Amino acid sequence: MSDWWEGVEEALAASSTQAPDPWAHLVEELPDLTDDQRSFLEQVAAQPLAQRLSNEDDHDPSHGRADDGNHAPG
Repeated sequence: MSDWWEGVEEALAASSTQAPDPWAHLVEELPDLTDDQRSFLEQVAAQPLAQRLSNEDDHDPSHGRADDGNHAPG
């Protein structure tokens, strides 16, 4: 599955530079951000990205569960 997802990401990255901005027509209508709003958004953007899970994670013993087919919390 990771190969499939990498293909999707590559296709999106390749086409995203040519994609039109769906919000461009609103630029003139939106009010300017306050300093507090701008600071908040900068802090959100600075957060580390969440890690993606992969199929290998289901079999990784570091997750604290045995791979016995029963993944319900215990």
